[in-house]
Amino acid sequence: MKRRFSRCYPPGFALREAAFVLSLCVVIFGSGCHRSNANTGGVAFIHEISFERPKVGRNTITFRLNDMSGQPITGARMQLEGNMTHPGMSPAFGEATEISPGRYQGWLELSMAGDWMVRAQVTLANGVKAQDQFEIKGVLPN
Repeated sequence: MKRRFSRCYPPGFALREAAFVLSLCVVIFGSGCHRSNANTGGVAFIHEISFERPKVGRNTITFRLNDMSGQPITGARMQLEGNMTHPGMSPAFGEATEISPGRYQGWLELSMAGDWMVRAQVTLANGVKAQDQFEIKGVLPN
């Protein structure tokens, strides 16, 4: 006598299984396809944060802008935007002004502890635009 075994699957199992396989495909094939937001446009960005460990509140950021030959870039306008690395949080905006030839300083009011991404968008005196992005990890609570 042959025994027949049948499996009992809960209702909706095939749908959940298909959703899992589709999600796995998206992760595998989508993870290698990303575009960098950095467009330095021939500008070398060097940044430094005012604190050894940034804290919630006002954080001063100083930039040095050089062309590719190492000469300071003067007369630029710089906009700053800070975003938490997880979605749903309000961004922080700021502006950096030139404090000496090729050296710019601004601040961002970071509202929460955690990791932040900062984007610096620069418009040079000749109208050329460039941008750079960097991460501030581990902002501490006040």
